[in-house]
Amino acid sequence: MSFDAIDVVFFAWAARHGLRALRLSGGQQTRFCYVSAGVDESFQISIEPPEAGIVFVNAWDVETHDDAEFHRAWQVPLSDLESALDGALQQIATWAARPRQGR
Repeated sequence: MSFDAIDVVFFAWAARHGLRALRLSGGQQTRFCYVSAGVDESFQISIEPPEAGIVFVNAWDVETHDDAEFHRAWQVPLSDLESALDGALQQIATWAARPRQGR
């Protein structure tokens, strides 16, 4: 499937949140952005190509201070893409706010 149905929403959403939306990774068409959480953590929000009016949004860890691994997925109709992206960003904020050892 094509990303045409989600690009306008995704790129506008990313711009509103000060995130750089990316289109290509490893020669394959993908849609994702990175979310920095301080100097030692980063996360990723990715979107799979929509199928039959449904889109999958994923929030992942990329690098964490304690090597914790995180993933959460949303499966939503195209009309709810922005809400799912907001949910992914909120989930990342929760992961980033977790207690750190030695604080």
